[in-house]
Amino acid sequence: MHLKRCPSCGVPKRIASLIRWNSNGTITQFFNPEFRVVILPSGFIRDIFNNISTRLGISVDHIAREAQKNASRAVFDTIFDRMPGARIAFRFDFMKHLQVKSFHQVGMLCGHCRSDTVEYIPGVRGIGRIRNPFDLDLVGANVAGAFEALEQIPYEFTWEKESENTYLICVEPSGSAGDLSERLKIDMPATKPGMVEHDRCTKCRVPRWISDFIWNEDEGTITGRRFGGRVVLLDGYMLLTVFRELAKELGEDAEEIVIGAQRAWMLSHFGEVGLTKNLRSLEGRELERALLEALGILPVLGHGNPTLVRVKEGKLQIHIHNPYEKYILGGTAAALYEIAFGRSGKVVISEPSAAIVFYEVFPK
Repeated sequence: MHLKRCPSCGVPKRIASLIRWNSNGTITQFFNPEFRVVILPSGFIRDIFNNISTRLGISVDHIAREAQKNASRAVFDTIFDRMPGARIAFRFDFMKHLQVKSFHQVGMLCGHCRSDTVEYIPGVRGIGRIRNPFDLDLVGANVAGAFEALEQIPYEFTWEKESENTYLICVEPSGSAGDLSERLKIDMPATKPGMVEHDRCTKCRVPRWISDFIWNEDEGTITGRRFGGRVVLLDGYMLLTVFRELAKELGEDAEEIVIGAQRAWMLSHFGEVGLTKNLRSLEGRELERALLEALGILPVLGHGNPTLVRVKEGKLQIHIHNPYEKYILGGTAAALYEIAFGRSGKVVISEPSAAIVFYEVFPK
C-alpha cells in the first residue's frame, strides 16, 4: 500500500478526506459528523487499563474488548448505511472481499497495524496476517467489529504468534453477541459549538500540527516527533463505554480510580503530550498562560476545547468544552497541578450543562 500525501504538509490525502478537525475541539468522521475520533499515544490505553486493573485487583480487559468491538462495528455500520446500495452489494461475496481489502487500509491509516488477508470465507472464517499491532486485544476487537458490520452477525477473534511482531488473527462467527456486548452499546453524547482556530495547511486544510506525524505504510505505524513515539487514531467512545460500566459497578470509586490512573500516566509521560515547560518555575498569570498553552494541544488531538485556566489561592481551575472523557481529563488536570505546584491535589468535577466540564484541583 502506498499513501498519496499532501504536497504541502505531507499528511496522507485520505486523512483529510476521512476526518475533520472542528472548531469545537473535536475530530469527527466525514461520513458521520457525530462520531468522534481521538489521537492517543499507542501505549496509553493499555497502561490506563493495567493501572485500573491493578487498583481493582481484577482485569477489565474483557470489558475493553467488547466496548471496542461495538465501537468498531458502529463506525463501519455508519459508513455502510450512508453509502447508497452498500448493503445490497454486500450480499455478494466478491463485494465482501473487496471491502475486506479496504479494512487493511483503514488499519494502516489509523496507525493500528499493517495487515494482509490470508484467507476469507464469508460467513465462515477470516484469517489475516497482522504486523505491529498497537494492542492485540483492541486490534482484534476492531477487526471483529468490522466483520460484524460487513456481515451483520456476531464475530469473535483469536490470535496466534507467527514471528516477532507478526501474528495471525482468526475471526469466526460467535453465534450470539452475549449479555456484556449488549450492555456496552456505544453512546454518542452531544457536543456544543466552539471557536477554536486551527493553523491549517493551505492545501489539504488539516491542522499543521498533524504534519509532525509520520505515516509508515510498510509498518502500519504513525509516529510523532514531538511525542517521541507511536500514536493511533481511535474512536472516542470505547473509553466512555468502559468507564460507564465501571461506574455502574463501583459508583463514585470509579471516578477516583480512573482519575488516579490517568494522573499516574501523565506524570510518567508528560513530555509525550507537549508539557515540556518547567511549570514549577512560573506563577500567577504567567503560569495560567503556560497551562492554557499546554492544554492547547487538546483540540488538535480531538480531546476537547479548553476555554479557561485560572490559578487562585493555591487552586487550579480548568474549564473544558466537549471533553472526550471527563475522568481522563480530570486525571490530566491532577497531573498538571502536581507538575506546577509540586504536590498532589484532589480533583472536583462539576458539569454545569451538557458538554461542559469544570475541574477544580486543590491541595489534599
